Amino acid sequence: MRGSLIEYLGDQPTFQVIRALLVSSRPRHVRDLAASFSLSPSGVLDIIRRLKKAGILKETKQKNRP
Repeated sequence: MRGSLIEYLGDQPTFQVIRALLVSSRPRHVRDLAASFSLSPSGVLDIIRRLKKAGILKETKQKNRP
């Protein structure tokens, strides 16, 4: 069963990542999100994986930043 957006909003780190992605006018890099919220990059990747699996988030890939 897929989780709903409401279920994810109760989790503070997930909420922070969702909010940052929604209000950003540009794509956000995992390392930027991690640094913004004192999370590990692997923690942010886990959040992104869960949101993608639930159909809440669609990821776009770009070249690595310098």
